[in-house]
Amino acid sequence: MVPVNSPALFPPLAEVAPAWCGLVHDHIEITLEKVEGCLDLSRALQWFVQHDWKSKKEKWLFSLLPMLSCQFVDGDIETAVHLTAAWNLFHLAANIFDDIEDEGFVAGPHGTMPLAKAVNAATTLLFLAQSALDPLSEIDRSPLLPELRRELNQTGVQICVGQHQDLVEMAKPDVSLDTYWKIVGAKSGRFFEWAGRAGAVVGGGSPSQVVGCASYGYNLGILLQILDDWAGLSPDAGVSDLALGKRTLPTIYALAVAPVEQRRRLMTLLDQARQNHEAEIEARTEIIRLGGLHYTLVEAEMRRKQAETALLAVVPDTRAYLFELLTIAFPFSPES
Repeated sequence: MVPVNSPALFPPLAEVAPAWCGLVHDHIEITLEKVEGCLDLSRALQWFVQHDWKSKKEKWLFSLLPMLSCQFVDGDIETAVHLTAAWNLFHLAANIFDDIEDEGFVAGPHGTMPLAKAVNAATTLLFLAQSALDPLSEIDRSPLLPELRRELNQTGVQICVGQHQDLVEMAKPDVSLDTYWKIVGAKSGRFFEWAGRAGAVVGGGSPSQVVGCASYGYNLGILLQILDDWAGLSPDAGVSDLALGKRTLPTIYALAVAPVEQRRRLMTLLDQARQNHEAEIEARTEIIRLGGLHYTLVEAEMRRKQAETALLAVVPDTRAYLFELLTIAFPFSPES
């Protein structure tokens, strides 16, 4: 493996990512062996993990965040493999629960999975995420394990609070921008914040470096959600958020700034967009005309800059992979 902390050798993230993903995947596989006595559950979890990691290895290098934060503070990335495995098992469980709550179904190894089995599989993954942290007790920084575990559990509670608010508030036609930011901060921001902080802690980072990585993670998490909302406005990748009736950032902003009559028209179009493709097209046009798309990209750029600033405040060396991760997340400017 290339020594990533060597100034003379700093290959692109895409070159080292497969090997690092392999380390994490191996630890997840070992963790899955703790599921004994139920072959059906074990096979389902294996399928979820394989499906999840195929996508992450190819398209979602953000899954390596704890290891990249560890590398940022010149720590040994292998000490952060366990953190990264735990974080990804937690993320996978959250995605399954999210599909259950938002979509009402979960795709499993044999098609649509019975909801009761999907809930049980996701619950099992949450406990396995905790188990994935256990090897940390064997390294020099073992006294940190109880605190990292406590913070992960508290992060999970905050995510659940944010998800509950999402289910209650985002279904309302008059949801505000303030409500949106609170929910996104609780669900996405805090989850990535833990990953950034934990990696820096295990890597032996200074207090200022730990704070910088935590702030980076928080803003990266929100940035990714913003970009997901931006992409969801388009039907190119499948069914758009408008057709699904979801209130996302571009729509919430457009409704917030629209004059009364234009707002009423947009509300009508949004209601019709679930069944009427022409209404969906008109609603999208109105949202763009009202600045919803531009506002979303400007907010994304602001979060990217905040994440970058958090790192530069403690390590003014942009060769670190965390900077490259921001470029991967947001490779363009609002003007483009």
